Amino acid sequence: MTLSGFLLAVFAGNLIVARVVRPYFNALPTQEGGVGLLHLGTYLGWIERALVFIFIATGQPEAAALAITVKSLVRLPEVREQRDSSFSQYVMMGTLTSLLVAVSAGIAVRIALGLPAL
Repeated sequence: MTLSGFLLAVFAGNLIVARVVRPYFNALPTQEGGVGLLHLGTYLGWIERALVFIFIATGQPEAAALAITVKSLVRLPEVREQRDSSFSQYVMMGTLTSLLVAVSAGIAVRIALGLPAL
């Protein structure tokens, strides 16, 4: 059950995130967009969802919040230097959707195991 939830959150969650951020990605100026940004976002998303899922599923939402904060602080300079708001919208929608998927999967696994949601 836990492994299924993990795989669902990390890899199937990528399909959900990609669907949500597609319009924002397409709106990026050509020099900002591209395959490199798409691959980087995919890999960062896998790591982000894996960490958040693990922390939520093990009942440590504080650690999940710390992982989210660290990722946000790392991306902040990159988002700030963009003149166009398309990139910050792309990052924000990707991050929030990714978190929603990971937290939902983590809570679902906890409930399926008979544990309190959080």
